[in-house]
Amino acid sequence: MSGTTSVYLSSNYRSISNLPPSDTFPETVGMEINRGQENEMERKAQVSSICDSTIHAEDESYWVLLRTNRPLRLYMASYIVSHFGEWFTYVASISLIENLLGEDAGSKRSAISVLVVVSLIPYVIWSPIGGCFADSKDRRIVMIGLDCLSALVPLLYLVAYHAQSIVIVYMVAFCQHSIASIYEPSRASFVPLLVTNEASLKKAVTLSGIVWSTMTAIGSSLGGFTSAFLGVEACFLLDCVTYIGSAYLLWKIGGTWKVSPETEEANNIDTSSIWYKIVTMNVDSINYLRTSFFGPLVFMKGCDALVYGASDILNVALSDQGIEQEDQNNARMGMLFGCVGIGSFLGPIFANNMTDMKNPNSLQLACVWAFGLLGVGYLGIGISDSFIGVCFFSAIRAAGSDIAWINSELLLQKFTKPGMLGRVVALDYAIAEFSEGATAVLAGVLQDKYGMSPQAVALVMAAIAAFFCVVWLTYHVCGRGAGYYLAREKEKECSRNEEKDKLLS
Repeated sequence: MSGTTSVYLSSNYRSISNLPPSDTFPETVGMEINRGQENEMERKAQVSSICDSTIHAEDESYWVLLRTNRPLRLYMASYIVSHFGEWFTYVASISLIENLLGEDAGSKRSAISVLVVVSLIPYVIWSPIGGCFADSKDRRIVMIGLDCLSALVPLLYLVAYHAQSIVIVYMVAFCQHSIASIYEPSRASFVPLLVTNEASLKKAVTLSGIVWSTMTAIGSSLGGFTSAFLGVEACFLLDCVTYIGSAYLLWKIGGTWKVSPETEEANNIDTSSIWYKIVTMNVDSINYLRTSFFGPLVFMKGCDALVYGASDILNVALSDQGIEQEDQNNARMGMLFGCVGIGSFLGPIFANNMTDMKNPNSLQLACVWAFGLLGVGYLGIGISDSFIGVCFFSAIRAAGSDIAWINSELLLQKFTKPGMLGRVVALDYAIAEFSEGATAVLAGVLQDKYGMSPQAVALVMAAIAAFFCVVWLTYHVCGRGAGYYLAREKEKECSRNEEKDKLLS
């Protein structure tokens, strides 16, 4: 790609016909749509210039999409490298806490619950700021800068290791995930800029999920074994290197990936405080969702997180059952996280063959059935009497959680207008991370304060999954969300046909 290529957010892959009805938006949206129509030919030329060749989107495979789209290929490589290192640090930090606490199993569970919560709180606090950055700055530059900053943080885990301090582990985890919470909205809203149509977007988002799950399987497994046999220091140092590699790959993409001219102009308004801009932009995004037909969908990922949020706490407890040697515990934890990665890998691939971006109802229905898979997975974990059974049903649970995560994200990508995407994604992630943290605390409390076994907690999660399955099935059957969108599209098609008939007559 040419280093001078500029891709504006308003030049997104969407055709104007795929935008939701105008009565769900503020009046300014109509102005943006008009500008999008005027620049449609320019948009196609700009986005096509970043690809090595043009192949019909419906016919291209994942491999062809990556082979012919250099920026997407480099982005995926960056995503792989960064997540590989993050899993090393995550497993190593858990192992470090367990080693510091010794044989006190109850304290271990509570301490790991605190680690999970400390890692998730930053997303609630800082994600709205990350969304504003995503909608007002060059998303690639934002990610490169944050990757460089993140490369310094794993070194602080070494301080915690040598000081033998759990408090420092918590502080470093908070810093690391604060940066990640600002990073994530730019990352998620950067993907649509890398593709030229909805079919390619679906493949790109699914690929991101596959990459995450692959790194969960490989990174967590290798992290467990590395922590067990080489020590946690090696894991922290590797994470530092991977952040630098991620920044380099993003730099290789080149170009200027800007937001819409409208957002840039708004960003140049002279105000007395940057916080005023942040608050105003986020209030606008909340009002936008409140008046849109798909607003409730922003809670779907949060419901998913409320169910799977207990999984990390349960994985640690389940890997510890019946094991006396610490090295075996770490290896089993790595194996369990590896099975989670396998389920996360296979689930989205299976669901991808049953969904279609042109029929958003299929995406919404996939999310409904995903909650059913979550329930089955937790039910199996609750009744399994062997570690192999736990691994198998953990894979099923993970498949369900990833199907819901990816397809709910696709729904928001499809329905959200380009200028709001960063902030909507930020709110979506903030709700999800808050929900995950709440469930992680609940899982720890149920085990430590009420003496429930990991299997009993898994059965509680199965019941919660069944409840959300019924809730979202009702939402779907009542024609809300994607159903409303399709009904309005059908009405518009009928109106167009009537106008054609009048002209012909």
